Amino acid sequence: MCLEIVALFFSYVVMLSVTVTIRRQVLLILIILYELVNWKIWSNFNG
Repeated sequence: MCLEIVALFFSYVVMLSVTVTIRRQVLLILIILYELVNWKIWSNFNG
């Protein structure tokens, strides 16, 4: 019984950390894309 709870908790923690890592990477990609779009718009205005 105790072993099952530990296994459940461990798998939950792993899933949570994977989800957080994926979210961070997605957020980073979105920020980079946003910066690129902004830079292109500003360079078009200035050019």
